[in-house]
Amino acid sequence: MATIPAYYNNNSINSLNSENKNNIENNSAVTQNIVCGPKLQYVQNRSVGSYIFERLNSHGQQIAQIDPITGDFTTFQDIKLLSLKLAKGLRNIGIGHGDVISICSNNNLDVCLPMLAAMYVGAVVSPLHSSLCRPDFKHLLAITKPKIIFCDYPSIEIIRKSLAELKLSVDLIIFGDSKIHQSLEGFLNLHCETGDDITPFDCMDPCNHVAFIVPTNGTKDLPRGVMITHGNILHHLQSHWDTDWSNLSMLSTSTMFSITGIKSMLACFDHGNIGILAPEFDPNVIAKIINDWKGDLVLVLSTIQLSKIVNYSKINDYNLERCKVVITYGSKLSDVHYKLTESLFNTAVLLVGYGSVETTGIITTPTTKKYSVGVPDPDTEMKIIDPETGRALGPNQPGELYIRGKRIMSGYYEDQLSTCEALDKDGWYHTGDIGYFDADQCLFIEGSLSDKFSYKNCEVMPFEIENVLLGHFEIKEACVIGVRNKLDGARAKAFIVRDVNSTISETRIKKYLEGHLSPFKQLHGGIVFMEKLPYTPTGKINRRKLMKLP
Repeated sequence: MATIPAYYNNNSINSLNSENKNNIENNSAVTQNIVCGPKLQYVQNRSVGSYIFERLNSHGQQIAQIDPITGDFTTFQDIKLLSLKLAKGLRNIGIGHGDVISICSNNNLDVCLPMLAAMYVGAVVSPLHSSLCRPDFKHLLAITKPKIIFCDYPSIEIIRKSLAELKLSVDLIIFGDSKIHQSLEGFLNLHCETGDDITPFDCMDPCNHVAFIVPTNGTKDLPRGVMITHGNILHHLQSHWDTDWSNLSMLSTSTMFSITGIKSMLACFDHGNIGILAPEFDPNVIAKIINDWKGDLVLVLSTIQLSKIVNYSKINDYNLERCKVVITYGSKLSDVHYKLTESLFNTAVLLVGYGSVETTGIITTPTTKKYSVGVPDPDTEMKIIDPETGRALGPNQPGELYIRGKRIMSGYYEDQLSTCEALDKDGWYHTGDIGYFDADQCLFIEGSLSDKFSYKNCEVMPFEIENVLLGHFEIKEACVIGVRNKLDGARAKAFIVRDVNSTISETRIKKYLEGHLSPFKQLHGGIVFMEKLPYTPTGKINRRKLMKLP
């Protein structure tokens, strides 16, 4: 049963300063170096399932989702009826409030059904992905212990092997046909006829009911299960950015394994937008979808994915004018990729946001200020802390970003120690990211505290070196880490993917860096050339794998 243990409950997480005075320009306020978003009046005393059910009902026979490869589609009415039917099936086999189900699949038209069905019966959704390495996959299965797993065909092997090693017996339901396991269609036919007698689960205290256990990226250690409550999701859905989303279809490559994939899908169900379910990320496929789409689009990509799109050698062969909004998030966007995005998507508004799984995804309202990741979302407090003194810093002083508000996670599932390290007694989430606010309360992120290292007592931020490397036209991708050294503390080591047809050498790259960076920011740890960098299922560079390489 997935419930919030007593030590996770902290009323101060939702305790916000009521005396803030709004800033006229961006509606944020500053009190004792705490930057606060505006107040939000929103519906609270219900579940995500009951809320989305009403929204699906209101959109009727409009198209809800499209498979851009096959052209197949489903309507909001289709999704409502099938998810209700599946909810009855789950209830008939004994799955209900607090039970965990897993979904392990790339995007398809049916992947939303078990998610909605689980929320209708009060169950918790724990997403997985087959591209995880076996130890990470097993770890997530071991802590969540799902009662049933819905998956696509390519995921069967890693699931079966992991379950066998853990000695767990779990039923698999397959999206599509399978000769060995039960299909989703077969499950529906066997366990239920209709969902007419199902009333979606509701709750009066959504902040204390877990809706999702979403894995962290696992870029530096084993992934942890982040508990996202119904209250977290409800607040997000009702915190609308000052953007007209009507008549926009949403193209996102994120699967349900990521909080972005979950939120994008639910946002489309809420607003009535068409969700374009792209397959696994491929620059050529994404560019073709944008080129061929007949309506206006909002494109949602991580900064890593966006950099791959703008670096794609054939991107100029496609018409990108249908893209009206580009939303990006994740690691900092390099100078060269920022400029390329503005040039290639010249009919679109570029919105750069900040967030993590622990903040229920993006938790800033993007602004048009270049390189800023925006201002705090409604009911959100942020402050910059000096890691040495613990003092809240003023404008233009970098330090660790702390966040408190209604979208902060309840904790890490079955991991009290990590929860207590991330959430302090006053409800502040310690992000581990380095950033600062300018005089207009706009947030800028410089990198991760855990990535920073010291070379001969001089602090080095990897992103600063990566940004310069990516400015060279023969370098396609770059990642810098600090390699421990007895004499110097740590030395910068770069993993580089050359551009197509490039033969640039280590000597030339080092010569290039000498003209752009100070001596202590040089690549004293060397350079490793790779055909491609390792990535997590959510599109972040897997630094944990790079650290293990010789």
